Amino acid sequence: MRRWQGLLITAGTALAFVGGIAFHKVVLAQPVEGSDWVAEQLKLSPDIHPETLSRAVRPKESDFTDPEEKKIFDRVNNRAGSKQLFARWLGPTGTRLQIPALAENYNQQIGMIHGQMTKNGVAAQYQELTDAVATRETDNRDEFLNHEPDAVKQYGQKVEDIVRTRADTTGLDPKQVAIIEFGRELFGKTKVSSKAFADLERNFGKKGALSVALLMCYYDSNYDLMRAYDQHMDPGRCPGPHSGCLDAKNPPPNW
Repeated sequence: MRRWQGLLITAGTALAFVGGIAFHKVVLAQPVEGSDWVAEQLKLSPDIHPETLSRAVRPKESDFTDPEEKKIFDRVNNRAGSKQLFARWLGPTGTRLQIPALAENYNQQIGMIHGQMTKNGVAAQYQELTDAVATRETDNRDEFLNHEPDAVKQYGQKVEDIVRTRADTTGLDPKQVAIIEFGRELFGKTKVSSKAFADLERNFGKKGALSVALLMCYYDSNYDLMRAYDQHMDPGRCPGPHSGCLDAKNPPPNW
């Protein structure tokens, strides 16, 4: 039975990865002033729970009666560094924890993807760039801002600004160009062109290119989930990195 449950979860995750991609060509937002976006974030509709800034409440162990679910919940929710222990922002993992096995499956997959990227020569700076391109091209401002400090450390403010403003990539490192152009086509066109795909494989190899694509799809599925639950960022005291923090007094740069 558990084998079938695992197969269903994996299949469902794969569908979530691919299901949102074509959709973004329709829903990509028009340029939004940083201050206007902050105002949207501060305004909570009646169905948003203030304690999570989401339509979902924060799951807790007592929500589950099955011993196995309780064990899985504990592994995900209480692991070292878990944002669920200190952040107000629920985020994708907190939302998925309503089904603990699903949350754990996603966490395992993102770990495997990063592991494969490292194994196949996709260095840390290109992994972070993949995050930035995917979150920018899907208008996932929450996770773009979450990752921005790490991104700037890895490859500098100039490249981050090119990603953010969708500026021309001429003169960048060919590997950076390959990731940026691939991501722009993946989320902005009906299909990725032969050139963009070939450039990605030439720069990172077949397994590296696949890992880049899978990581982009992971962040795409995160944002689809957060849009469904109308996740807002946290304008209060920032408890730590990657916690959905928003400095309302200093709006982020415009898209």
